[in-house]
This record gives sequence, C-alpha cells and structure tokens, in this order.
Amino acid sequence: MSVGQGGRGSGGEAPLYPFDLKGGKLFAVPGAHGRFTTMRFGEGLLLYLGEFQALESCTLAVNPTLDEPWVGGSLHLVGSTVMELPDGRKIARRGQQTLLSRIDRPGTCFHLTEGELVRHVSVVATLPWLRARLEAEVCGRMGGYFDETREVCAVNTIATTSRIRGLATSLFSPRTMGVARGMRLEGAAALFLSDVIESACEDGRLSPTDAADWQGVAVQAVIERIRANLSAPNTVEFLAAQVGISANRLNRLFVEATGLNCAAFLRAERLTAAQELLAGGEYSVKEVAVAVGYAHVGNFSRAYRAQFGEPPSRVGAHSRSSPKSA
Repeated sequence: MSVGQGGRGSGGEAPLYPFDLKGGKLFAVPGAHGRFTTMRFGEGLLLYLGEFQALESCTLAVNPTLDEPWVGGSLHLVGSTVMELPDGRKIARRGQQTLLSRIDRPGTCFHLTEGELVRHVSVVATLPWLRARLEAEVCGRMGGYFDETREVCAVNTIATTSRIRGLATSLFSPRTMGVARGMRLEGAAALFLSDVIESACEDGRLSPTDAADWQGVAVQAVIERIRANLSAPNTVEFLAAQVGISANRLNRLFVEATGLNCAAFLRAERLTAAQELLAGGEYSVKEVAVAVGYAHVGNFSRAYRAQFGEPPSRVGAHSRSSPKSA
C-alpha cells in the first residue's frame, strides 16, 4: 500500500435503461428495435422470448416477473450480450450458449452492443412447480438451486445439445401458431427446461457449493471494497447499500464470517495497514492517518492506542531510529 492512492471514476458509460417485465405480455426493448414476450402457464411456469437489434450500446436493468425463487434455463440462439449478476459477476452470453440459473435478488443487467441482433429464449419455473414434477433425487443433485433457506445467485453453463437447440428454435416456429398455440408453447417450454436440467445433472458439476449464496458474495464484495481504498470515507450504511442489504444485516453477516461486525472489521483493516506504513518509517503519523481514512490525527491516535496499546508516534520513532540494513 502507498500513501495518496485513490479511485478514479470512469466516463462515457453506455446509457442504462430499466426493463420491467411485470404486469404485461409484450414489451418494447429499450435502446433496441424489437420486442420481448412473456407467457405464463398456470401458477409456476413462464416463457420469455426476445427478438431485437440494439440501436445503441446500452445496458438493460431487468426487473423480473417473479418475486419468488425460481430456476431457469436460457439460450441465445443468435447474438451476444454480457450478463451482469447482482453480485457483480459478468458472464459473456454468446450464441448457442445455454445457462441454468437461479438469481433471487433483483439487479441483473444485460449489456448490449450497438447493431447486435439477439434472439433469446428463457424458461423459468418456481421451486414448488419443479418439486411437484421432479424426482427428489434430481432436486438433491441440483444442490443449492433448491435451497430455500438462503438467497442464491447461481449460474452454470450447460452443454447445448441438439435437442435443447431444437426445442428453443421451435418456440419461434410458425408451427406453434393456431388455436392450440398456448398448449404447444407450454409443452415445448416445459421440455426445454427439463432438458436443460437433465443436461446439467448429467454434467455432474452441480453441487451446493456451485450455487454461491448472495450473502457470502455480499460480504466478500464489501471486504474487497474496503481493502481497495482504505482512505475512502466508508460507513456501514454506505457499504450495505452497495450490496443491497441493510446495515444491521451486513453487520450480522460480518460477525458470522469474520467474528467482527462491519465497523470493527473496517477499523481493524485501517489500523493494521497504518501499523505497516508506520513500521516502514517513510511517512509521518498525519500522512498515515489520512492514508487509512482518518481525517483527524487525534481520532487516529486514540484508535491506534486502543488497538495496539501504544501511540502511533512511538512506532514511527522506533522505525526511524532503527539502523537500516545494507
């Protein structure tokens, strides 16, 4: 760590458009020419079909239809996007790439590139709908995807079989039109999702640890943010807002993960870094205080003494008086 480092904002970002998929069946795609269709079958199965061309490079912030946990399979038949998850992970979605996912929290975004033509299929089902139709062994093999005790943000890339591709293509086929269109689409959608799940289980790569829970990811994201810039004026409330949870909940999660609440962890990280800087003998107490986020030297000195049992000035004096090794 060095004194005087700080973050730098980026400019020229693509426009961000909210894309709310609640309360309707046919939606215009912001920043694009085309449409997105949603179809609900009964109480637990939904189909999303999208055909659009991006008119500009932009980001769609998607507000999904369901408020309850779901598991879904999706495929870009044509085109590419970048999918950004609520935990900050980014996944390059390419044509013919199938994903199995469960994303409990809002905040998923799709980054579009100007001129890109996208044809997208997604089928999602609620956990009760799936449990009523899948063997218990299958639910067990899918691990955290069926965990109802925590929030989950899980995505796995699945091998795209010719059958999965064919079922996705059939959902756009004119043959699904007619008086029985709804029945045809429901059957094809259920088959598509069942094949994605079957392919995922056959891959043998799904386990409870693959379905990374949002809470653990949130704690790690806050830790990385703290360590990246100790001089930033972070508060527990601000850090909690960055990962979409309350300050009280963030403190509880920190105690579970580190043994310290978030404020105590932040203070310990700052003071440990300060001790290392002072031991180097290159900076004054005031410079070190500012570098680790203390605007007032007095507050820094009191916190340092409480943590290490001696004033920071003594550490600096010891370092400057110690002979340098050749």
